[in-house]
Formats: sequence, structure tokens, C-alpha cells
Amino acid sequence: MPLLPVLRRRSASQKGLELRIRSLTGLRIRQLDLYELAFTHPLVHGQKTLSFHSTNQRLEFLGDAVLDLVVAEFLFRKFPFKQEGFLTEMRSKVVNGEFLDQLGRKLGLDEILCETSLRLYEGEGESRTPHHLLKQLKSKGSVADAFEAFVGALYLDRGLKDTRSWLENRILEPQIDWEEMALSGSNPKSRLLEWAQKHRAQYRMECQEIESGKGHHKSILYKITLWVNGKELAHAESPSKRKAEQAAAALFFEQREQNDFL
Repeated sequence: MPLLPVLRRRSASQKGLELRIRSLTGLRIRQLDLYELAFTHPLVHGQKTLSFHSTNQRLEFLGDAVLDLVVAEFLFRKFPFKQEGFLTEMRSKVVNGEFLDQLGRKLGLDEILCETSLRLYEGEGESRTPHHLLKQLKSKGSVADAFEAFVGALYLDRGLKDTRSWLENRILEPQIDWEEMALSGSNPKSRLLEWAQKHRAQYRMECQEIESGKGHHKSILYKITLWVNGKELAHAESPSKRKAEQAAAALFFEQREQNDFL
């Protein structure tokens, strides 16, 4: 049963939302109101009585559980020889808020969240959108929550089979480099070595010793320059040569993720 009243006629904005959801999922939409609800930020209706019935919070709760189940099953099948600890760590890397925020933005869910929430807020009769709502709509937590709410809406609309299929075939398989994700969070310099071997890349670290201070206060600062395939890509400095090397390797992966997500 739909969570919002079924409208006899859909507005142009609702038709646009339906087209975007169909394009995103490749599925026929049965209950558009569920998806509209998934992209309705809690601040749209303020603190009004029973406002939680008309925002995405309950769908977020459901989507979080569905996402946990589907990701856990996917990892169980994909890594048949890995232990529980590895599977748990990998699942936590997928379902954490920062990763879901990045993924949601790549899918365009941040735009749908803003468009839907602002449209519904204006429908409340307000003359202008408050600054705090605009700020929250752009926050990482809001986009991650919308991703989970969207999964919850898809589950209620199409069932577990279609939801699992969409997550596996359009998200978990094509969007994630599992080998790289397994290495994330490990020793950056070791991760760089494994990355270079996998991608057949050549890298080297140049070390320059810089003296600072005078007399008894003289110290040495190590400046590391990282070259990858003949390109100068990262710099880091530290009183410890090992820490400078680790920092340069970590900076390389940060820059890589920013310029070429996943």
C-alpha cells in the first residue's frame, strides 16, 4: 500500500522524477510516491506533527537493512575463501556514509534530493528556501541517507529480487574495484607497491634532506617526491623519512580518488 496518497495526475516534475528513476534502475516504476518520499529531506516539513511519515527517515532505516543483507550475500559469494573478519571489514567499507555519499553523487542522487526536497518545500507555501535547508541538502550525510532511502523505496516497490539485481549488476560489480578496496586503509606504501604491480606501473621516491635551525636546535626534515610513470605526482615532508614516504603514498591515493573516483 502506498505511503503517500496516489495522485490522479502527475505533475511535470513528478514525470521528470519517474524518468530519472527508470533511467537509473532500468525498471518500470509502480509506486512513484515511494521514490518521492525517498528524496524528501526531514527538514522539508520541519517539526510538524507526524512529519516522519512524509520524509525519508523510515525508508532510510529499511534501506540500510536491505543494503546490509545484499552486500553481505554478495561478498559471501564473491570471496568464498575469505574469513568472517575480511567480509565484515569489506561490508563496512561499502555501507559507510562517506562511501555512500560519493556513490550517491556519482549516480546523481544529490541532484534528485535537492530538486525533490526544494519542490516540496515550496509546496508548503514558504516564500523562500531557508539557508539551513540548502546547507543540509548538500551535506554528505544527507546524500548517504538518500541513497539508503532510495534502496528502501526500490525494495518496497519492486521486491528483494529486483533490488538485489540492481545493486549487484549496476553498483557492486561495475562501480567498485574490489582489489583496491581491500587494500584501502592499509599501509599506504605497501598499498602503493601492490597497486604498481597490479597496474604494471613504475614508481620511485626521491628523498631530499633539508636542514633547519642552528646549533643545538639544528634538525633534518625529509622531503619525499613521488614519481609514477615518469610524472611527479606527490610531495610530503616529515622529520621521519618513513613517515614522509607513507604520507606521499597516501597523498597519491587521495589525489587519485578525487580525480578518478573508483
